[in-house]
Amino acid sequence: MNKIMNKKGVTLVELIVAMAVGLIIMAAIYSLMNTGQKSSSSLARKVLTQQDARAVMDLMALEIGMASYNPGLFSAVWVGSPSTSSGVCADYNFVQTRKGLQIAGENQILVAMDLNEDGIIGNPGTNEYIFYEFTGNSIRRRVSCGTPQAILGGIASGTRVLNDATTPLFQYFAASDTTPMDMTTPLTDLQIASIRRIRINIVVEVETQSSAFRVSQKTYTTDIFVRNHALDFYK
Repeated sequence: MNKIMNKKGVTLVELIVAMAVGLIIMAAIYSLMNTGQKSSSSLARKVLTQQDARAVMDLMALEIGMASYNPGLFSAVWVGSPSTSSGVCADYNFVQTRKGLQIAGENQILVAMDLNEDGIIGNPGTNEYIFYEFTGNSIRRRVSCGTPQAILGGIASGTRVLNDATTPLFQYFAASDTTPMDMTTPLTDLQIASIRRIRINIVVEVETQSSAFRVSQKTYTTDIFVRNHALDFYK
């Protein structure tokens, strides 16, 4: 007697269910991989922004800390317009009482120094006056009368500088003051001459990728004692 075996095939419903389960598993794996890649990318961008911000702050601190450097004790070094390779730079007019802090604003600073000790500010190749400015979500640096260059932040850089009225780029302190000078009005020449400490604040924002774009802010701060600016024989 032959036994007849009843073999069933896969029904259409079972096939659809199996395919759906497979798609769900594949989607879950893709989501995990995508999240991991975005997390890794966000971390890398944060690290790069932190490195850039610290490097820019170190550069600013170094150059601003040289303000009023005048080892030759030339009394007229801060008078008139600085020189360039093509003559006088008309963009700035130096005021003697301000010495090497010719502009001292919340988001702008112009520092000058007699690096080659010749009594003239701005001779070719000396980089003896440097202008920093916060504008357009970036920090710009201008050497002598050259073109301003963005050194942190800006369009398509992955980083935005977000200083505002509560956290300006620069704050200024007199000799023993623990609170910054009032910047609601521009500082007078005498106030600029009395500056002994400058605080740099850099607030940066980093885009981090997740299910939606989010941002992470971080503030970097350092204080600079402008020792050369404080010396009496430069007044």
